[in-house]
Amino acid sequence: MEISKRIKPVALWLILAATFNHLLFWAIIPLWHGPDEQAHFAQVQYLAEHKRSFPPGVNFTTSEEVVISERLLGTERNEFGKNRFTHNPGYRIPYSTDIYGIDEARINNLPKAMRTHLIKTEATYYPPLFYIISSFFYLLANPFGLIARVFVTRLASVLMGTALSLVVYKLSQLLYPKDMLKTVTITLLVSLHPMQSFLTATVNSDNLMNLLFTAFLYLCCKIIVTQKFSPSHVIALISISIAGFLTKPHFAIILPILLLLPMFIKLNPKKLFFLATGFFILAGLRLNRQIIDVAQGGDFAFSDVGLFYLFNPQKNISLLTHLGWTMRHTIAEVIPWYWGVFNWLGVVLPRIVNRIINRILIIASIGALVWIWKRRFQKKLHPRDHAIIFLGLSTVVFFAVLLAWDWLYIRGKGFSFGMQGRYYFPTISAHMIWLLAGITSLIPSRWKSFLPAVTKLLGMSMIVLNAVALYTVTAAYYNLTSISIFFNQISQYKPLLVKYPWLILWIATYVISTVKFIYHYLIYAESHSRSRN
Repeated sequence: MEISKRIKPVALWLILAATFNHLLFWAIIPLWHGPDEQAHFAQVQYLAEHKRSFPPGVNFTTSEEVVISERLLGTERNEFGKNRFTHNPGYRIPYSTDIYGIDEARINNLPKAMRTHLIKTEATYYPPLFYIISSFFYLLANPFGLIARVFVTRLASVLMGTALSLVVYKLSQLLYPKDMLKTVTITLLVSLHPMQSFLTATVNSDNLMNLLFTAFLYLCCKIIVTQKFSPSHVIALISISIAGFLTKPHFAIILPILLLLPMFIKLNPKKLFFLATGFFILAGLRLNRQIIDVAQGGDFAFSDVGLFYLFNPQKNISLLTHLGWTMRHTIAEVIPWYWGVFNWLGVVLPRIVNRIINRILIIASIGALVWIWKRRFQKKLHPRDHAIIFLGLSTVVFFAVLLAWDWLYIRGKGFSFGMQGRYYFPTISAHMIWLLAGITSLIPSRWKSFLPAVTKLLGMSMIVLNAVALYTVTAAYYNLTSISIFFNQISQYKPLLVKYPWLILWIATYVISTVKFIYHYLIYAESHSRSRN
């Protein structure tokens, strides 16, 4: 009974620590320095100000207000997609000597007419769900200047990050119901992942995509573990899918993943009917979405390529050649960017940190093979093992679909779309589950007593990695040689509640919640694991 009372604080402080961590990133990251933040915000602003999505054939999508702020802050991209920060990690905008930026008043006092005057094409033109949700936050700050509206709009993504932590916690709990330590550690690995934290703190529809895709994977794993597939599951799959299709075009990757389910559940004719019905409805919804996109003149990248370029390429490159290039590119660039790339792709985590991560990934990959090999000799696998294998195959399918799509994109456009690590975040929960499974599977049975210590070490390593990322991001933008200069610079071009001295509150809540979580994580989680095993 005593231990059961201690379970709640571990989970509660984990969610709080993750949320306050995202809020600290939210406070630190300058305006327009989230991944394509200005483009996503432009679509939010259009929806909030015009009360509709972009009409067919619209020429300009970005307001004069956003464009002027980009010019003043050095983030406006030229015809080659580059700005003052691109390939120039040492560049910083001119700072004033107090907590107000040189052009801050000008940005905040631009005429309201500029919010609806469109002068440039830069908005994402993605499906509307994320932008509808974010527009409610935008309207909360509608009476204020641009800077406040951007930072309040960012809070929608922060809440999505908190929701993601909760879904990952439920998924981990489903897979490890008797091991609180592993449940919390997996949630920790996702929630405090550096690049995920950076992304969550900014305006980007990836945040809703990642949440919905993780919910889809959780539902599939629940079906596998419980071996129950009912009409309610079909309805849930369809509901998540509708939301996903209304968020990102490539949510359609769930369709080939869904076809994996029959490998892991016993299907009688009734269940097979439900699965087939669900699949055809989802496929029909996606096809309908594609037709609507084309009819409305949509400019979604996933609609720009197709099987036409398989036989009529603009650039004839074989799939095998593209696979070799992709693997080299993944190792050299995508994996480092997966863990963290900031300052308009100009700053990554320290080289020594990436080297350590690479070696851990190699060890975990070997461990994953050991995990699979051990289960090869078991007569009957537990449904939870089946769910873990399903998650692994899902990541393979996700990677394969993006690989094939980028190949078609090159054949159609003549150049790669430019894959980034964050594009694989819809399956980040599966990545972290396999990372933990791989590491822990290397521990021999006779050394089982070391399992909790290794698990906690991995979790604590992510906390340290997140702190390194926070420092890296902060050092990329602000002068850290003097406390007074640092607080002056970090306060500029921020809303009042993010300026000094309010900024101390965000730092304090992050530190307190993290310390409290570490205390419960190290003391109580292990006790709970021992009691249940």
